[in-house]
Amino acid sequence: EFTLLIGDRIHRHLFNDGALTTEKATELFLRRKDQIDRAVVAESARWGDSKRARPFTRDREWVSSINTVLNSFIARRSRILRNQLKSRNLYPDTEAPVFNQFGGVVPNGFELRMDGGNATEIVYTLDGSDPRLLGGMRSPSARSYQQGVRLTEHARVKARGLRSGQWSALAEAAFVIDRDFTDLMISEIMYHPSGEDGVDGDVFEFIELKNVSNQVMAMGGIHFIQGIDYTFDDGVELAPGAFAVLVQDAEAFASRYPGVPVTGVYGGRLNNGGEDVVLVHASGAPLTQVRYRDEEPWPILADGEGFSLVPLQTLSMESQDEVVRWRASSLRGGTPGRDDFMQEIPPVVITELLAHTDLPLMDAIELFNPLDQPVDVSGWYVTDDRSKPGKYRLPSGSVIPGKSYWVLSESEFHPMPGSEGSFTFSSLGESAYLFSADASGQLTGYSQGFDFGPTANGVSLGRHINSQGEVDYVAQQTLTLGAENTAPRVGPVVINEIHSRPQAGDPAYIELKNISGREISLFDPANPANTWRVEGIGFSMPAGLRLAAGELLIVASVDESQFRQSFAVPDSIRVLGPYEGQLQFGGEKIQLLRPDDPEETTSGPMVPMILVDAVRYDDQAPWPDLPAVPGASLEKIRSASYGNDPIHWRSSFGQPSPGVDNDGNRSPVIEAGLSQSLSAEQFPRMILLEGDVWDDGLPETSLEPSLRWVQLEGPGQLYFASPDALKTEVWIPGAGDWKVALTASDGELEATDSLEIHVERPFGTGAVIEAGATWRYLDRGNAPASNWKDVGFDDSQWAQGKASFGYGDGDETTVLDYGGNASNKRRTYYFRHAFSLADPQSVKSLQLAVVRDDGVVVYVNGKEVFRDNLPDGTITFNTFALTAVGGADETTFFDASLEGVVLSRENVIAVELHQANATSSDTSFDLKLDGEIAPGNQAPEISIAQNVQGAVGEWVLLDGSWSDDGLPVTPGLVGFAWDEVQGPGEVLFENPQLFPTRVRFDQPGDYELSLLVSDGASTLRFPVLASVQDGGMVDVPAVLTIEMMPTPHLVLHLAEGREAVISLSTDLQQWAPLWNARTEEVAETFRWDLSEYLEWPATFYKMESSVIP
Repeated sequence: EFTLLIGDRIHRHLFNDGALTTEKATELFLRRKDQIDRAVVAESARWGDSKRARPFTRDREWVSSINTVLNSFIARRSRILRNQLKSRNLYPDTEAPVFNQFGGVVPNGFELRMDGGNATEIVYTLDGSDPRLLGGMRSPSARSYQQGVRLTEHARVKARGLRSGQWSALAEAAFVIDRDFTDLMISEIMYHPSGEDGVDGDVFEFIELKNVSNQVMAMGGIHFIQGIDYTFDDGVELAPGAFAVLVQDAEAFASRYPGVPVTGVYGGRLNNGGEDVVLVHASGAPLTQVRYRDEEPWPILADGEGFSLVPLQTLSMESQDEVVRWRASSLRGGTPGRDDFMQEIPPVVITELLAHTDLPLMDAIELFNPLDQPVDVSGWYVTDDRSKPGKYRLPSGSVIPGKSYWVLSESEFHPMPGSEGSFTFSSLGESAYLFSADASGQLTGYSQGFDFGPTANGVSLGRHINSQGEVDYVAQQTLTLGAENTAPRVGPVVINEIHSRPQAGDPAYIELKNISGREISLFDPANPANTWRVEGIGFSMPAGLRLAAGELLIVASVDESQFRQSFAVPDSIRVLGPYEGQLQFGGEKIQLLRPDDPEETTSGPMVPMILVDAVRYDDQAPWPDLPAVPGASLEKIRSASYGNDPIHWRSSFGQPSPGVDNDGNRSPVIEAGLSQSLSAEQFPRMILLEGDVWDDGLPETSLEPSLRWVQLEGPGQLYFASPDALKTEVWIPGAGDWKVALTASDGELEATDSLEIHVERPFGTGAVIEAGATWRYLDRGNAPASNWKDVGFDDSQWAQGKASFGYGDGDETTVLDYGGNASNKRRTYYFRHAFSLADPQSVKSLQLAVVRDDGVVVYVNGKEVFRDNLPDGTITFNTFALTAVGGADETTFFDASLEGVVLSRENVIAVELHQANATSSDTSFDLKLDGEIAPGNQAPEISIAQNVQGAVGEWVLLDGSWSDDGLPVTPGLVGFAWDEVQGPGEVLFENPQLFPTRVRFDQPGDYELSLLVSDGASTLRFPVLASVQDGGMVDVPAVLTIEMMPTPHLVLHLAEGREAVISLSTDLQQWAPLWNARTEEVAETFRWDLSEYLEWPATFYKMESSVIP
């Protein structure tokens, strides 16, 4: 029994992604290697040369050892270990069954197939029990496998093979059926029940689920991963329309809800303050979740007042993770185990509140009936404390007409100061809530209200709905009790910019702006020590600070000097900081507060802080997507607009702009695109570049931003087919690294972004030295001269033979002489092989593979490149290998990548082979050397128009095509050089290093031009004859032409110091400006892509040019 248990453990770990499989062991080994990879560099620097002059390094010895472990040990160890265990009868010979899928999530009806290998029968179970009983008998629940097993329920399959009475190791896998639970909903949450005398209300918690489909649901494995701890047992089913009630305490629940069936008892408790409740499939896939809270806009009656949370409807599924999907239960105590039928309660809301008054004004609260018909709110409650709903009950006859307002004044809800239920609203801030109730005074599940902070004297708070439907109660411009609210009060100082996502090294900040027409003191003039405050970052303004009309102020996370190092802020802008808190990446609420007159309270004097402006920003839609533009800030589009609304904010264009008005011109934001890396065997190679640009549309006189692709770096000249378009083809002349940039200008400001292009010429793979090659070798029992490893060493007196080498065991080609004494064999043998390379640079890398029995050192051109199974430091003829090599290792090629090897035209590889002891029974040596080798170079192929015609002042195309193989490796590309051989005048090449290119002549006559082409190995010259007519255009200031090759472009050559406007027409009657061009001190050529206009019936282009004043 114990031996078979060992076999079961062995099978678990050596098969099916177990910890000792080759794949898993490789993964774990590489993970550990990655953890210490960088530390090996430091280890090499400190101790690498402690044992020998040439230090051990990460990229040579370390990588070689890693590869040896991976390829020679781990790759074979699992199989070897299994055979060793079998030989010791620790693993059965009968093979364990193999499944067509080793567990996991499978579709309903999945067919599980098993292969028994050498077993004559497969015996299995689906309930997780062992098909074999102790003692070797077959379990009564076991089945004999005949054909595929169709799975319709979750199953833990255990199977064994059986052959001649011997059981195999156990194969085990868990299968989870992938069912559709889209119609399983959370139908009730009692997260904060009311308590009883001496009993904590939390024991009455429950969560209810409902099957809203018309099919039975198998619930096994479904579980909660947040909120509570509960997993449905296998076999649990939920009928159509049925409920599953999960409780925190079964006994307490039964006392309050007698007769309600309980499905299960969960662990943990629901958070009274709100949390996420997440339900997932047995596989872990999400099913539904609710992110409930204990404050408005969530129903507050569910927070300790005895009501539960229920969906607005329970007949079909909708997203449950939204507050608009939920309401309070219609009955106190909730309705576990049954539907909660919503009562028709009119949605009366509080629309205005006046809480800070001096006579003759009195506190007041305004209610609004949004329905068309009258609403009777008799018996409803108004309170200033949501935990005490029943303070003031509306009298009988309280009817609000349709679409009308109704105002309650302090004289009604505070008739007798100090009496029970009588109250006033505090100017220091508290709550205002409305609760529905029936004729007996019992709450009926509807509530609406809000919490508020200190308010200014005579200023009311009004209900404001922003662009996203979110409700705020904010200070109003005017008092409008009994009528529709006006608008939120904005200013006099507002939050104007929020930079919460700075790039690494940059500070965060908040920008404030005085939008009033007067100076604003950011302190209480009557109490100067009481200053304004920015809540959310914990910053109080310094005493005596005043803001002039329209002034901007920066509150930064660092001090002023450090902030100005990061941002070019105008000297006139004041910078304050650092603040104590931190602007959150994911969003938070920022408030600007001002001090009111100090108040005496029961706990002592206090300074009320009145809200001036607030923004609850977020990193999710509908707020601007800041991560899309690294380093961008949130900018208020119009400073005087209401701040707590995402529709009034935008992402800054490019970098933030502290100290600059948001409505000013910003430089365009430009993205050149991703850098590209590619390989090619033929050139020129075309790639597509596609940038992107954003602009704020300013200045208003500007058109779309002008664009320009330019080459910044590179070994040769790139050709841009459409240099003035976001999308352009680029023709690359060969291998190398280039850097290009895309620039955008709005006429006032410009921005540039760059990308890199890496082009590699692929190498082929070839043998430098093949296995079984002919070698010079020394087996005379003595050490050679010290320079035996060098290229110039004379090895003509050494013996010569083909690999492999050995002692004559029958598996070698050449037999080595060990000296005749089997008890004292020669310790070391020496080998040399010379090889030639026509072009050493054509070899990119070398891969060594060597058979060695026992230890070996390999040299290339006198430099050691590989050592294995030998001690560090200096070795001699008498040095023994560290260990004896045996078994398959005696004939196995061990691989190693050779780094940093310098090759010449004539090369030699030298090897010394060492035995582990003087009585070794055998030895082996063979070696092969492969490399990434470039093919032979081919000269460029050129097709060129050798006769061209044109007129003076015109651009003449020097057309043609070319191709090349990108060889030799250096330089790896083709270079072009245009020159004038002879002619009557001056010649101007548009780019003398490009082909094709254009040329312009200033005098008529016959010219001879020359194109020189070189790939580094061969140089070709091509003459071109040009016949130039007198076109009378010697000093033409602007020339507009159309090119059709390689793609249609409009081309403008503009003389220095000029500007031009290109206009488009389809009828020669109406013209629309299309592009602008401008030159400074030198003439330029501009190109515009015409591809998008090709499908138009007709297009006409007009150029108007003038001298820049």
